[in-house]
Amino acid sequence: MTGIITEDHRKGTTAVYQKEKQGYSICGDAYYMSENDGYFLAAIADGLGSGENANRSARIVVNTIENQHAGTSLEGLFSACNKALSHERGAVVTILKIDYTSKNVFYGNVGNAGCVLNIDDEGCYRPIPAAGFLSGRRLKPKMYNYPFDSEVSFVLYSDGAEVHNMRDRFAQYAEVPSEFVQNMVVSNDAACKDDITIISGHMKEKA
Repeated sequence: MTGIITEDHRKGTTAVYQKEKQGYSICGDAYYMSENDGYFLAAIADGLGSGENANRSARIVVNTIENQHAGTSLEGLFSACNKALSHERGAVVTILKIDYTSKNVFYGNVGNAGCVLNIDDEGCYRPIPAAGFLSGRRLKPKMYNYPFDSEVSFVLYSDGAEVHNMRDRFAQYAEVPSEFVQNMVVSNDAACKDDITIISGHMKEKA
């Protein structure tokens, strides 16, 4: 599983794959994950363009989320990220929050990053992304809310990821994030025409 980072969490596991665009030494995407007793949060920021300037915008987003996610709604995080990107190149942003207390999955998006969800093993959801990107201008993110009972599987991905048959593969490997991401790497590792970030996770309440 070369290049795949796996991590154990309180209620599950995640796997992450990231690779820079061919011809560049730095990835224009950045990601962030955090978990506490109340919730799990994951985010991807895809800076516009490639290389250092794109990475700068992406890093601004994840640093803002890291510093402000505690006690802040997803809408508030998008507002803070948008403000932080004033006078910057801009970034596409997608954020997922699995709230263990309220038993809700909150998802927000601006731009062409994607998400697939499996709630309680009852089928896949693919939230429709919002057009645009964050750069300080007034822009409303697209927000979704999905109640869950005991388990949530998810994949977040930047637009550089090849998504052919992703939903079918996700349905097959949703409970084993490392296997799903490895399966996606086979499709994406040949030639990176854009920066790639894929985060997959499976969270389950213990019986």
